[in-house]
Amino acid sequence: MGKKHVWEQKWSTRSGAEYGCLLGFIAIPLRHIHQAVSNQIPEDVYTHVFGELIVGGVTGATLFAVAAALLNRLAEWSWKGEDNT
Repeated sequence: MGKKHVWEQKWSTRSGAEYGCLLGFIAIPLRHIHQAVSNQIPEDVYTHVFGELIVGGVTGATLFAVAAALLNRLAEWSWKGEDNT
């Protein structure tokens, strides 16, 4: 008699959200550097910079958390399709 295998979550949605937020915080300053180099500086710089940082962090966190949840769901479905008795 072998051990009964139990499905375990492979992707952490919390870690995905954290990494996504960090990636958003890295990508938005690169966009600001591009805007400064191409001389496309907005009139209200502080609102523009902080607003985009917040939006970039939230968007990255949401995107990565949803991707982790979908990958977990796909892995669970594929695991249930196998003979795991």
